[in-house]
Amino acid sequence: MQNVYNFINLEYLSALSADKVFIRSMLETFVEQWGILEKSIETAIKNQDNTALGAAIHKAKSSVAIVGMTEDAEKLNILEEDIATNSNTDSYSLRITHFFKRMKNGIDEARLALNDYQ
Repeated sequence: MQNVYNFINLEYLSALSADKVFIRSMLETFVEQWGILEKSIETAIKNQDNTALGAAIHKAKSSVAIVGMTEDAEKLNILEEDIATNSNTDSYSLRITHFFKRMKNGIDEARLALNDYQ
């Protein structure tokens, strides 16, 4: 029996390939890469480096989109645009904190989903 997910949606991956090995590989990559992306975002914020922040947010956007976190991908797209235009700078921290909380849930679900794709 497959699990029910609230944050990730694997329909996109399933549409790309019905191969469980492929889906598992993509989930593993998503989980493994999150720590790197999180650190990149945190470092960019600490260093007040909007160029690096925008690049990290772009990578995160692509990463969440592949596992069907479309709401988060849309919000990250807006954040990425704001960073590029130096708009709404006072909201970056709150938006990123919210995203990090949702990512914790997404990562937990992705780890759970790995069991469905043995």
